[in-house]
Amino acid sequence: MSTDNSSYHAKNKDLHKNPPISWWLSWPIIIIVTIVFWPVGIFLIWKRTTIDKKAALISGKIITIIGWISVAFAVIGLLVSISEGLGSDDVFMILFFLIAGGALIFLGRRTKQNAERFKKYISIIVNHEETSINNIAAAIPTSYEVAKKDIQKMINRGYFSGAYINETLKEIILPKEQDIYNMDTNVKVDSNPNLEMVAVRCKGCGANNKIRKGSVDECQYCGSPINS
Repeated sequence: MSTDNSSYHAKNKDLHKNPPISWWLSWPIIIIVTIVFWPVGIFLIWKRTTIDKKAALISGKIITIIGWISVAFAVIGLLVSISEGLGSDDVFMILFFLIAGGALIFLGRRTKQNAERFKKYISIIVNHEETSINNIAAAIPTSYEVAKKDIQKMINRGYFSGAYINETLKEIILPKEQDIYNMDTNVKVDSNPNLEMVAVRCKGCGANNKIRKGSVDECQYCGSPINS
């Protein structure tokens, strides 16, 4: 019985984690590919943000900064080339850094805007426990259809694991919290005074999580590390 409950608890916890990241979407590979051939690199960055919840919420600013650095290289290259004589190779490199920088700035700003919007949804749905899509849309603010589309996208990407949209009620239905068991003693957390649960606000997405006091865990909504 203890083994079954421990396994059940572990499986439920795993539902909230990011899926394994393929090697070709690792950050070192993305950086190398972006330097060698930026269009593919930008595609890989975008792809990473669609499957990595944490990256989607925090990478926008970093991508934008890298974009401006690339633009700065283009400007410096242009100034140096003008003083020393502008050649065809110089033009190619200047355009390379300029276009890559512009694309990265666009992607970074888009990613940051999406992250801010997703954080609003998480705050409204999780922290304020609002499930009516009409009320959620009014709080964003946006239209009902846009809110429903955004929420469904977040469900698909794993921000609200196990949730679904009830079209009849026009609500997002969140799964009820399961009883949590100590994996060693098979005792419910609520009935064990040594396993006190505390509310911790995630620095990544702003969601309130309940974790064991003194423990380190992952935010169940974005996967960022949290501790009490």
